Amino acid sequence: MKNIMIPTKDLTREEWLELRRNGIGGSDASVVMGKNPWRSIQQLWEDKTGKTQVQENSNEYTYWGNVMEGIIRKEFMNRTGLKVRQKHFMMFHPRFPFMFADVDGIVTDERGEKCIFEAKTVSQYREDEWKDGKIPTEYMMQVQHYLAVCNMQKAYIAALIGGNHFIYYTILRDEKMIADLVYAEKKFWEYNVKCDIRPEIDDSEATKEFLDRKYKESVKDSVPLDRSLVKVLEEYQDVSDQLKDMEKRKTGLSNQLKAALGEHEEGKFDNVGTCQYAIPTHWEIGKVYRRLIKQVAENEKISVIDALMEVYNSFISQKIDDYNSSVYYENPSYIFESYKEKKML
Repeated sequence: MKNIMIPTKDLTREEWLELRRNGIGGSDASVVMGKNPWRSIQQLWEDKTGKTQVQENSNEYTYWGNVMEGIIRKEFMNRTGLKVRQKHFMMFHPRFPFMFADVDGIVTDERGEKCIFEAKTVSQYREDEWKDGKIPTEYMMQVQHYLAVCNMQKAYIAALIGGNHFIYYTILRDEKMIADLVYAEKKFWEYNVKCDIRPEIDDSEATKEFLDRKYKESVKDSVPLDRSLVKVLEEYQDVSDQLKDMEKRKTGLSNQLKAALGEHEEGKFDNVGTCQYAIPTHWEIGKVYRRLIKQVAENEKISVIDALMEVYNSFISQKIDDYNSSVYYENPSYIFESYKEKKML
C-alpha cells in the first residue's frame, strides 16, 4: 500500500494549519501520549474537533525555529556529506490515514537508504536533555511517528543548542514505541475526535495551564454539575487538608532543627563520637521525599498526589524525618526498595 501524499508547497499558512486538522502529526504524538510538557491533550482535542479557530502558536521560539531550520539542514549536510532534500508534501499512513507526517527533509545515507531528517532549535536551558546521546521524549516520539508513517527504518535529528552548539544523532526504528503510538493515536482519533468525546482531565501541568488560559475570566453565575463530581470535590478537600497538615508538620520539623542549630552551620551529635553532620534543612529533606514520590508515581502508574499520600502515610516517612538515623543519607534506590518491601532492607 502506498502513502497518500498531499502537496503543501503552494498552501498558505492558514491552509496548512487547516490541513493538519485532518489527522495526527508528529508533534501531536507526544501530546496524545501525555508526554508533552507544553501542550495538553485537551487543547489538541479542541483543535482536532474544530472547537477552536485555526491559529498559529506564534512566539519567538517557533519563529526562530522556522528561521534556523534551513541553517541546521545546511550544517548537517556540511558535517556529514549527506544530501537532505526537502519534501513539500504531507504524507498519510496507508493503513491508518489519521496519521500524517510533514517532515523537515529526507536523507539518502551511504547505503542508499532513505531516512527521515528532523531539525530542532533548542534553548541552552535544555542542553542537559541532549547530553550523552539523549533525546527528549517528545522529539523521540515525533520521529518514531514519522518512521511509522513513512515506513522507514532510520532518522537523523540535528539540533542547534543555545545558538552555538550543533549536534546530530541517529535514531533507529523502535517497533515497541511505534506500536504504543499507533494504539494511543488510533484510540484518540476514533473515540475522542470522531465521536466528539472529551478526553479525561489529567493531572499534567500542561492541562492546568491550558484550563487556566481557557477560563482566565469568570462570570458570576452557577452551572449544574454532574453528581459524580461530588466525590471529586470531597477528595480535593481531603487532599488539600492533608497537604496543609503536612506543610504544618514540615514547618514544625524545620523550626526544631533551626532552634537546635542556632547560628551554626553544622551540628555535632554526642552519641556519634567525632563524626559531624550538617543538620539537613526542610528543603533537603523535601528533596528525598520528592525523589521517592516521583519513583512511586512512575512505578505504580498513579498521580503524584496519590503517590505523595502513600509515601507520607507509610512507615518510610518517619524514617526519613529522623535524620539521626542513616535513612536520610541512604541511596535513593535503597529507600525506594525499602518502601516497596514495607521494611528497611
